[in-house]
Amino acid sequence: MLLSFTHNTKGMTVKTLTKAIIAAVAVFTWLASSAIAENIPLTTYGSTMMAPVHINGVITLNFVLDTGASTVILTEDVIGTLLRAGSLQKSDFIASQTYTLANGTQHTGAQVVLRTLKLGTRVFTNVVAGVVPAGGNLLLGQNILGNLGVWSIDNHRQILIIGKLQKATSTFPSFLIEPEDSPHITPLSGWVLLRTNVLSIVYPA
Repeated sequence: MLLSFTHNTKGMTVKTLTKAIIAAVAVFTWLASSAIAENIPLTTYGSTMMAPVHINGVITLNFVLDTGASTVILTEDVIGTLLRAGSLQKSDFIASQTYTLANGTQHTGAQVVLRTLKLGTRVFTNVVAGVVPAGGNLLLGQNILGNLGVWSIDNHRQILIIGKLQKATSTFPSFLIEPEDSPHITPLSGWVLLRTNVLSIVYPA
């Protein structure tokens, strides 16, 4: 964020200065809300890091963050636990699917629709999950990871970071500062720098 005030107010009107201040406040507000990140502690097993996920409001288990998996993967023993707890019904099972397991073998198993998966404060509903034999890893696939927005793993602190500052989408306020002398607009690798003779603001393009 670049915000620099100067003392050169020559030619500036109260209207223009007010617009500039409103623009700056809008940028600060957006950055403050966007920069808030959620940190989720991870559990390590060897070189694998796993995140705690709450399933159907009943049980919390550690899932491997697997960007190569298209869907969430549960094991048959976990499915049994959910059935016994009454949080999974026969009507939650849908068509079978063939999966390639980590050892290269293929397995045809059921798919279930989970009412909720909770990762940190984020709750996902009606999540399709594949079922593989007991003993395998629980996987958090792209139907969850792909909907987290921007996320990363801090290996040193062993945490999953969700919601770091990212470029604005089309919902970003499309304001412009309109001084009497038109601002210079300079692209900076996907960012736009608005320069006036009062202040300079850098915001995502």
